This record gives sequence, C-alpha cells and structure tokens, in this order.
Amino acid sequence: ELKGNLSKLDRKLKLVCLVNKEDASSIGYSRSQGKLASTLGIDYELIEMEPSKEVYEKEIKRINDDDLIDGCLITRPLFKGANEEEIISLLDPLKDVDGMNALSLGELFINKEEAIKPATPRAILELLKGYNIEIKGKDILVVGRSISVGKPVAIMLLNEHATVTIAHTRTLDLDAKLSRADIVVAAVGRPHI
Repeated sequence: ELKGNLSKLDRKLKLVCLVNKEDASSIGYSRSQGKLASTLGIDYELIEMEPSKEVYEKEIKRINDDDLIDGCLITRPLFKGANEEEIISLLDPLKDVDGMNALSLGELFINKEEAIKPATPRAILELLKGYNIEIKGKDILVVGRSISVGKPVAIMLLNEHATVTIAHTRTLDLDAKLSRADIVVAAVGRPHI
C-alpha cells in the first residue's frame, strides 16, 4: 500500500540517515533501513559521520538547506559526550522523520493531528489497532521512559483514551503492576527485564 502511494508522487522521496561511523550496530540497522527504503522506491543515503559536534552541525545545515531531501534520520546514540537534544534540535522539524525534536514532541503532547509521530510508538499503536485490540478505557502499563519510545507511546496511548502508567527499571513491585495491566508495552531496551 505504501509503495503504491509513493509511486503516485511527482518525484522520488529522498531520505538521509546520519550515523556515527564508530557505531557498528547502528550502521547495520541503518543499512537495513536503506534496503527497505529502496524496496519502497525511496532514495536513501546513509552518511557515516565523524563523532564531532561540528561535523553533525555542518551536515544538518546542508540537509536543512537542500529542498530535494525530504527527511532525515539521526541515529542514536550519537557519540560520547554529545548533547543529543541540542544536535537533534538543529534539524528542521519537518525533515525530522523520527519526530524527536521539541516541536514534534510538543505537538504530540497536545494531540495535534498533523504531529510527526516517532516510528516505533506509531508502529505499536498500528499493531494494536491492526489486531483490533481495544485501547480506549484499558489500563496500559508502559515499561520504559525513553524519549524515543516510552514517553511518546505513553502520550499516544493517553490520546487514545487509555489509562496509562509508566514504569521503568527502578519501579518498585513491577510484578504487581504487570499483573494488573490489561496491556503491557515493553520499551526498556534492556534484556531480561
């Protein structure tokens, strides 16, 4: 369906991914994104970045200024010592396909219809809806509080009229909270939690 919709556009979309060249797992993940993008007919450019604030700033400015680049993914973690929020905030919010900038997160918070929603939280809601799992009125426990998954998915579920509790690795008596939840969203990123 997506491939068909993309084929109707006036031109091929271009997506750029910035990845720390020292992070092999992020590079592997980004290459798999590139394969999927190619399958969908999206022009995908993976840029392996030097771990430097100045290098990221320069590349983000180039992306913001290039009208033929439709979107950008900035893989995290960036690099040791990086202020991720500061660097991500440099990207034009309309090109931030992960929706990690303050504007997009704020629009999500106020439930603005056009908000760019982070990919993984959006996929979680699509799965729930795709399997006809009722969200409205349900007690949902989100285990994880990251800015990329836990917090946004909690807000998106709240916007769908669920009663949401957020737990994390330091939550006391997690077992009791898990047993009371109608739905559990695990977004911890830590094996065996």
